[in-house]
Amino acid sequence: VYIFPKALGVPMHKTYSNTRQLLQQQQPEQPLYLFHRALLEQSIDRFQLGFPGLLTYAVKANPSALVINTMLQQGVVAYDVASLAEIELVQSLANKADQRVTLHYHNPVKPEQAIGKAWHDFGVRSYSLDDEAELDKLVRQIPDPSSTELSVRFVAPTKHQVLLDLNTKFGANVETAVSLLRKVAKAGFKPSLTFHPGTQCTEKQAYVDFIACAADIAKRAQVTLHRLNVGGGFPADYLKSQGPNLTEYFAVIEGAAKEYFDVPP
Repeated sequence: VYIFPKALGVPMHKTYSNTRQLLQQQQPEQPLYLFHRALLEQSIDRFQLGFPGLLTYAVKANPSALVINTMLQQGVVAYDVASLAEIELVQSLANKADQRVTLHYHNPVKPEQAIGKAWHDFGVRSYSLDDEAELDKLVRQIPDPSSTELSVRFVAPTKHQVLLDLNTKFGANVETAVSLLRKVAKAGFKPSLTFHPGTQCTEKQAYVDFIACAADIAKRAQVTLHRLNVGGGFPADYLKSQGPNLTEYFAVIEGAAKEYFDVPP
């Protein structure tokens, strides 16, 4: 499918069997947006069949309605959203498709009024945080902690090979994470942990190290986790760069979860 740039007016859609055919027939002088539905469906299937947990799509990766509608049609029910705009987008498309979705508002720094609006107007019951200031906002805005999951985002002390290390931007150190997790549980929320090893993480061991660190944080905080969110970072294939086999990543994650959290098979 190609879409003419908005500057040319109303977007036009047409299907081609391949990019070469599109270029031959259209000879475009302006950039085009291309959508390859079959490749997206293959990627969704790979995660649905292999990932040992709840598959969650990070909307910021590609907020196109074409992408999200395909996700909905393929049975993806959980979405990581970073703003009210993303919440409204996903919820509106889900409503049109008559599907229920779970939204995780996992930007660790959120406008306080956005927290209240997300909880009251859109039914968002999962949030993340990495400092006490954010916890204070969540406590003020959420009237029913027992129905709401708060995930403390932490940074593991071990560094790994990634294209972009997001841990320099977000995440509490281990000591702070222990303290925050205790306070989340004491405030009556469902206590969880979350991490992100970084963009294009090429070390499977990174997930093992983060999961082990999460187990240590929970043990030191004396808190039973509601959930552990293993974030993203899974390497993708690019034109001149072949990503590692994701099946190996899924197996490593499943094995580490069983080892460090005694998760049943």
